[in-house]
Amino acid sequence: MKRIIAMFLSACMLMLTAIGCERSDADTELKDTDITGGVLLYYWYNTYSGGKYRGFTDEDLETISSVINEFIMVPIVNVNYYVDDNGETHEIISMDDINSLTLDDIQWTNEYNLRQTKNEYINRYNNMAQRKYTLNEYVEETVKFAQRLVAANPNVRLWLSVPSTAMHALSDRQGPIWNEYVIDAFKEQVGSEIWDNNIKGVYFSNEDAYPGFTKFDYDDPENDFGNQMVMTMRDVSDKIHSYGKSMVWIPYCIHSEDFGWEMYRRIGAITNKTDIFDAVTIQPKIYFGQNTTDEIGFLKESLDAQAFIDPETGEVIGGKKMSSTRVGIEIELDSQMVNNDSYYNWFYEQFNYFKDYVGKTPFTFYAGAPQELMEIYEYIDEFLSVNDPASSESSDVSSASEEQ
Repeated sequence: MKRIIAMFLSACMLMLTAIGCERSDADTELKDTDITGGVLLYYWYNTYSGGKYRGFTDEDLETISSVINEFIMVPIVNVNYYVDDNGETHEIISMDDINSLTLDDIQWTNEYNLRQTKNEYINRYNNMAQRKYTLNEYVEETVKFAQRLVAANPNVRLWLSVPSTAMHALSDRQGPIWNEYVIDAFKEQVGSEIWDNNIKGVYFSNEDAYPGFTKFDYDDPENDFGNQMVMTMRDVSDKIHSYGKSMVWIPYCIHSEDFGWEMYRRIGAITNKTDIFDAVTIQPKIYFGQNTTDEIGFLKESLDAQAFIDPETGEVIGGKKMSSTRVGIEIELDSQMVNNDSYYNWFYEQFNYFKDYVGKTPFTFYAGAPQELMEIYEYIDEFLSVNDPASSESSDVSSASEEQ
């Protein structure tokens, strides 16, 4: 009798394994909303240093969209205001919100750190109050930019961005407002043709869940780890998924003096344990000189496992991946590589290290400001074509870079 039961259980396990494999194979099939090689396009007001940059001309957009068809639309601006249907202006995070922060809201563990956090937030609040950008302006500019991109290439695939948050520990106030005054407002204003055919999802523009400002309970993914930033991610994810679109995140891989690998581990937990994001493409931080390929072998292991691997233990962060999130890489480049051998070599270090994953995992690209992208977009096309048999130059280019 025991033998019969054992045989029955073994048969059940084989059936479950087969079902699991079939489900896994189905999960690897690309959906229309999956990102494969999205390029960050910066527009609207500011550079990261707060200055102005030259925007894309229509000719620029026609040129780059003739060789690249996936773009993430990114305005570099923090927004703390919106105008309601009655024409009244509201702030999203108030001075009262800042002053009401307690030690329960942040990772730091003493009153001095709490005061420092509040002072930093007050400075950011005052900076946003001085400029007073509104979500309404944000959406208006994004709609215009999307329309220009579609005019340049009717088949272009686009992800819009929600604004970045300047105050991590209060970010949970932002998600519901962004859903209504960014996502829904954009959907209404851009029109059904572009929304249905060209808009593929949302990019979450904050690049971390920074340990210094928020707590994180690794054992509680069902409640967003008790983390305000993840709560915001969840709000936006639920909204955009309700429309059948995808959500993309591009965090960075970095070891810090204050927190070690804590930032990376938070990213891994969010990716491995929740279905908030459809794709997470991590910044390897090779191009800007912080990491070398010898130091980040765990990223290749993460791509192979399609789960974030702990750099110190070699194990899947969280023990087992429970999500369907696709894991990929962001490739970084800018105009410095044109005239600087170091940057040129760093780009090709990325190129040669990750080229075998092209077409198999998601990729995104940071290529600097508009005028910089126009100088170097062909390198992106070259990278994405590296495994294309029709591309006769792919092997020549990577070989040439290795000889330098």
